Amino acid sequence: MFALYIILAILILLLMVTIHEFGHYVAGRILGFKINEFSIGFGPAILQRTNKRGEKISLRIFPLGGYCAFEGETDGEAPQKPKKEIDVFSEKEEKALEVQENKADKIQLTFNEQKPWKRIIVLLSGAVFNIISGFLFSIIFIAVIGNSLPVVGGVYDTQNAGIINKNDVIIAVNNEDISILNNLSSLMQDVKVNEEFVLTVLRDGVKTDLRLKKVEYTYLDKNKNEQKVIGIGILTENYVRQGYNIIESIGYAFPFTLKMAGAILSAFGGLFRGIGLNQLSGPISTVTEMAKLSQASILNTLILLPLIAVNLGIFNLFPIPALDGSKIIFTLIEWIRKKPINRNIENIIHFVGFVLLLGSIILIDLLRFIQ
Repeated sequence: MFALYIILAILILLLMVTIHEFGHYVAGRILGFKINEFSIGFGPAILQRTNKRGEKISLRIFPLGGYCAFEGETDGEAPQKPKKEIDVFSEKEEKALEVQENKADKIQLTFNEQKPWKRIIVLLSGAVFNIISGFLFSIIFIAVIGNSLPVVGGVYDTQNAGIINKNDVIIAVNNEDISILNNLSSLMQDVKVNEEFVLTVLRDGVKTDLRLKKVEYTYLDKNKNEQKVIGIGILTENYVRQGYNIIESIGYAFPFTLKMAGAILSAFGGLFRGIGLNQLSGPISTVTEMAKLSQASILNTLILLPLIAVNLGIFNLFPIPALDGSKIIFTLIEWIRKKPINRNIENIIHFVGFVLLLGSIILIDLLRFIQ
């Protein structure tokens, strides 16, 4: 049974890569780039057809990846175009020849011969499609999952004990609603110890404002040991689901996606400072963890979709050789200095970056397996 969840996890990753490459494809088509192949997966082709534009559409045997191959994307130094010779044609004939030459140039332009701003748009579009899809997946997640409102399951002996009751449903802190964006713990972080605040609850279906204080108290854990904590002095055991309609889901999806992107950037920033390196995962361990989450609850898949989509989009914009972010940097340099860095050197940098990146993710999985 677990194998089915492994397949589901692989299909999710393949979907994200396909969305990314489709972004490059759509932008390339709109801007007139010549596309040789759009491939889902790597390795030998299982299915392949050629459309009327001469583009190969392929499904390949290894599902973790894909690509959109543009004409001349990895070419080295391009030969200089020969200068036009002066002819003795009439002005009308010259214009006709010029139009024909322009049309031919437009058809034959390779990726690196396209204008830098066009290439930057094409390179950015993969990540943009991922982030947009993350927003759309967030709408689905919020609409299906909704929000969970905590229910008071017990009250500890504190100065709040006579104010808050068992079975109260907590809906807001200081008039800020508990939502998909803010849970009770995050809202309580803004309240200082011994500071009075307003806790809004539903008591027997009636909305009621309670004036409480954040206090320090002790309780007995499962091993009958005393533990000191700071909080309201309640135990939450159950939750009440709060549903969102499609309009509310769209309204929450944008800040939800931004919050997710911020958390991902913060996590990546921590990695560069050496924080959280032990939590890195390669493709095998990522697929395994995704499968475990989906097996625990199929609804977990709904949060994996926006999380992976936004993660992939942001990661590809990092200036790491072989990634889109690095290629954008090279294109910007070319745009500024009016000529490219030697194409052969650039290709070597991207190739070495790809090998190191691939080696790193394989090593991460090996180390996790050894542990």
